[in-house]
Amino acid sequence: MAFQIQRVVSDGVSLALSRNGAVFAILFFLAESLGVVLVVGVGTTYVPVDVGTGVAAGGDIAAGGDLPQFTAAVASLLAGGFTSVVTTPISIVAIRTFVGGETDGIPDRYLFDRIGRATVSGVAANFLYAALVFVVTFGIGLALVAAVLGVGRLDLLPDAVAGPAMLLLAGVGILLAIALLVTVAVHFLFLLHEISVRHRGVLGAFRGSWDTVRGNRVRVAALAVLLIAVRSSVSSVAAPPIEAPWTTFHLLTTPFAMAFAAIVGVVVTAIFARTYRELRSDLPAEFAAASEE
Repeated sequence: MAFQIQRVVSDGVSLALSRNGAVFAILFFLAESLGVVLVVGVGTTYVPVDVGTGVAAGGDIAAGGDLPQFTAAVASLLAGGFTSVVTTPISIVAIRTFVGGETDGIPDRYLFDRIGRATVSGVAANFLYAALVFVVTFGIGLALVAAVLGVGRLDLLPDAVAGPAMLLLAGVGILLAIALLVTVAVHFLFLLHEISVRHRGVLGAFRGSWDTVRGNRVRVAALAVLLIAVRSSVSSVAAPPIEAPWTTFHLLTTPFAMAFAAIVGVVVTAIFARTYRELRSDLPAEFAAASEE
């Protein structure tokens, strides 16, 4: 069956609006709320902990005071990592459920089948993917800076032309960087799907995700860019203030914004799950036998 964007979007929205979709929206909301509490609390405020060594761990920082910027960044990173570990098994079960087309209940095999191994592989794959994106971004940025500085130092062009030429070079470099990052994102879009559904290991998930989009790269890229842009926009709006002081307005609106972001996240997850199902013809029996609308 040919990959049809309209079909997977319709199926994904229908699944997201089902009873199971509501369950996952609640779970993601609770997990993200826990993450916010950890990041805001651990990442900005010093809480003294007596570990029984007799050594003062807080130095000159008063209890309840602001942490140094570097310490706060490390604490926030650790809290974010903990949140990622918590949300990974939820994402795995959600992917299995939506790929299987279940609407009113979650089969036990989706909940418990190799869930521990899948979670470890999912966290590791996400870490490697983030490292890959960082290396690609850093490499492109370094090459772009070197190219611009090289053009400026070689004095090959008159001053009147050198400035616009460097701006043009920078613009082309940025466009190429965006294109390369989109290419990486599209080819490794289904890492967690490969781990969740086909029980792949970390390296196998990278190979499987690459193979999944083969022959449909342009359409998958168009759908992915749209969905990721929508989800990122909603998440950025819903993100609570970390360093700025909280106001009554933030306390009242943040829960609603995060709830809406969780709903949008479930819709996006369901659409990607149905996309994966459409693209993969060699699913395991428990998924291949599921009925499609």
